[in-house]
Amino acid sequence: MRKHRKWLMGFGIGVIIGACMLQLITFAQAQDQALTIPDGKKYTQQQLDAEVAKALAGAQKQPSTSAPGFGSPDASKPPKVEPGSSQKPGTKEPAPSAASAKGDAQGRVVSIYISKDMYLNDVAARLKKLGVIDNVNDFLNQASSISKKLKIGTSTFQDKPTYKQIMDELIRPKND
Repeated sequence: MRKHRKWLMGFGIGVIIGACMLQLITFAQAQDQALTIPDGKKYTQQQLDAEVAKALAGAQKQPSTSAPGFGSPDASKPPKVEPGSSQKPGTKEPAPSAASAKGDAQGRVVSIYISKDMYLNDVAARLKKLGVIDNVNDFLNQASSISKKLKIGTSTFQDKPTYKQIMDELIRPKND
């Protein structure tokens, strides 16, 4: 008996996994046959897809005014941008302050949110897209030492910071 213990353990684990898979398969087959909606009606997947498509088509024809920004008269108008500002419509960059009148490149403030799952490559690509850095590879070479030290939160950059200033801001502890 002790000689074939590995075989018995393998057989037992196989039976358990097989039973779990069988339960999963029967559950999936029951879900595929009919979906129950809270009002008690049962729909097949095709009927449910048809109802969803019909609802979407109806929503596109008659826009709802209950949700802000959708279907309201102001939704079709682009956001107002003051002349001379470097902010593009649709971006979430804060507008430059009125005190800086040195030109478009001066006084521009750009913010980027660093999330938990972001790598230095992602941050560099966003900084390039926002115009904070000119060359992604050059920045990655300079900032490779901080790749494991990025802090979660919003980093704000003004004008055209140096790589050292960018790295200091990315590793600064944030409260948000």
